[in-house]
Amino acid sequence: MHPEHTLNCSEVHNRHWRVFRCSMLLHESVEKPVSIYLEWTWSRDKGRAESRTASMRKRLALRLSMVIGNYGANTSSSTVEWALAELTRHPDVLKRAQLERDSVVRDPASLPLMQAVVKETFRLHPPTPLSLPLMASEACEVSGYSVPKGATLLVNIWAITHDPASWPEPLEFRPARFLPGGRHESIDVKGKDFEIIPFGAGRRVCSGMSLGMRMVQPMAATLAHGFDWRLPAGMRPENLDMEEAYGLKLQRAAPLMAYPVPRLVPAAYEGRC
Repeated sequence: MHPEHTLNCSEVHNRHWRVFRCSMLLHESVEKPVSIYLEWTWSRDKGRAESRTASMRKRLALRLSMVIGNYGANTSSSTVEWALAELTRHPDVLKRAQLERDSVVRDPASLPLMQAVVKETFRLHPPTPLSLPLMASEACEVSGYSVPKGATLLVNIWAITHDPASWPEPLEFRPARFLPGGRHESIDVKGKDFEIIPFGAGRRVCSGMSLGMRMVQPMAATLAHGFDWRLPAGMRPENLDMEEAYGLKLQRAAPLMAYPVPRLVPAAYEGRC
């Protein structure tokens, strides 16, 4: 592979975040962090023979796609891990989800319980506990609070999805909330219902929302359907550590340690069924 095409995803992500964070601290515009990164990269490359050529732009596009892809893949995998942890902790729900999938041959969308499991996972463990920084384009007043123009705004997504006024027993894993007859049957996670906005809402909704949903739900359903998940010897499901590690992403403090036990015929794991 040509050295120009060899990039370190973590290095690019960390570099981008350092520039973004410094710009925040200096009260510069945080409305377009990608633009900040591009301007920084271009200013760094001033004076070089190859400054703003098509080749350079292609490399910048590749870097940014890797930054976005790396972040999106991490949040998706973290959400799947949380879903499996909750299903392992609630074996009765896991068994019902498996039986539901056993009865569906071609249409994974016809999995109301699994869809409810994913929604409840997004609610209980939102991928990003705080939204990315936004900037007030004009002064306004919200619930008696004055917000000046140019103020940096963060939405506390975790607090919204754990508000007992909207979510009875907010710390409990209750997928039935989203099932037919449940209090939140009609609630979705795509930004139209402000009780649960794991991807944000409005014009600033996460651009990777569709990709994230296409990754999380099929992956969680496949892993739940294909395996029984057993904890280390002597550990009871209710004793599974569910401590959260806070940061840009809401991850488990300790990785999920569970043993996958195949429950289907061998051919199912070879792509023959």
